Amino acid sequence: MDALEKLCVACIHRPRTVLASWLLLAAVCGPFGLQLIDHCKFTFEPVPGTETYDAQAAFKREFPASVNQDVEVVLISCAGHCPSGIAALDFANHSVQELRSICSSLNSSHIGVLHNWTDHFQFSASAPARLGLPSPFLSASNETLLFQLSWTVGDRQREVIAMLNEVRQLVQELHRQGLKEEEQVSVSIAGQLALFTDTLSSTRQDIEKKDIIVMPFALLVLASRVGSLRLMIIPICCLACSLAASLGIFLPFAIYVVDISPLAPSTMAFLGIALAIDYSLF
Repeated sequence: MDALEKLCVACIHRPRTVLASWLLLAAVCGPFGLQLIDHCKFTFEPVPGTETYDAQAAFKREFPASVNQDVEVVLISCAGHCPSGIAALDFANHSVQELRSICSSLNSSHIGVLHNWTDHFQFSASAPARLGLPSPFLSASNETLLFQLSWTVGDRQREVIAMLNEVRQLVQELHRQGLKEEEQVSVSIAGQLALFTDTLSSTRQDIEKKDIIVMPFALLVLASRVGSLRLMIIPICCLACSLAASLGIFLPFAIYVVDISPLAPSTMAFLGIALAIDYSLF
C-alpha cells in the first residue's frame, strides 16, 4: 500500500509525464485494438477441478480425433412450390456437386481439418437406402435437402473460419443462381461456427459503428452538465485512450493466455464509454 500511495503521489505531481505516457500507450496499442475480435475463441476449456473438466480430459485422451469437432449444414430448399420435390431438380444436384468439389479442394489444401462431407444423393446410393431406410438428409416435405460437413476447429480456428468463408461465398453464389431458376431454389448455411462468425461480425460492427453513433449523444449529455467545450477535451481523450489501450493490451492475453468470448470486446467498448463519461461528471 505504501508503494502504491507513493506511485499515486508521484503521478499527481507529474501530470504532463502521466498524460504523455497515456497518449503514447494509446498510440502504440490503438492499431492492434480491433484485432482482439479475430482472436475470440470458438471453444472454451472447462474450469479445472470440476467434473466437466475431468470428463473433457478423458474425452480428449480416449477420442482425440473427435475433440473440437463442428458440424455445418447447407440447406438446399425450394423457394416456392416444387411438385416433383427438391431432390428431382437438376439445380439441387448441381449445387451438391459444387459443394463436393469445394470440400475436396479444401481437404487437399488444409490437411487434417475437414473430416467428412455427405448428402442425400450419397446416402441414396448406400446400403441403408437400398434397405428402405429414409434419408436423414431429405425433409419429410421433400422440399429441403441437406449437405453436411464436419471439421475440427481447435487451435486452427482462424484457418477453419477462412475455409468457412470460402464455403459461404459458394453458397451465396448458388443462392443467387437458384433464384433465377424456373423453380426457384434457396441455398443457405447454418451451424455453430457460422453463428460464431456472425457474432464476431456483429461485435466488430458494434464497435466500429454503433458505439461510435452512441458516443456523440453521451458527450452531448456530458457537455450539458459541464458547460465548457474546453473541458470536454478531457473526457474525449480519456475515452479514446482507454478504448485503444484496453483492447490493445488485452490482445496478447487473448492469444496466449485465456479464451476470450466474442461478446467481450463489445462489452469492453460500451463499459469504456460509460465509465469515461460517468467519471468525467465528477
